[in-house]
Amino acid sequence: MAFHLGCRRALHEVGLLQRTDVLSCVSGGSVIGAIYVTHEGPFEMFDKKIQDTLRQGFVRSALRTAFTTREGVRHNA
Repeated sequence: MAFHLGCRRALHEVGLLQRTDVLSCVSGGSVIGAIYVTHEGPFEMFDKKIQDTLRQGFVRSALRTAFTTREGVRHNA
């Protein structure tokens, strides 16, 4: 995710990210891609959200949601 954040920062800095209509992602880039396309607000808030996620990690949180919430259990059934 850190690599992909750096790529998005570079695209944002040169003004290309703001002009992008389609985002295609594979593998680990899909996580940050999904967060990016669903994020509302300025790029700086997205950047901070990803930095916070990288510091905290997201695997435990994702597994906890998947196995302990009604929504997660429904999707795993």
